[in-house]
Amino acid sequence: RAVLKITEEKFSAPPFN
Repeated sequence: RAVLKITEEKFSAPPFN
């Protein structure tokens, strides 16, 4: 989903990836 893309850009590297 696009939500994941936004989260990736917001955290620039989510720990829960």
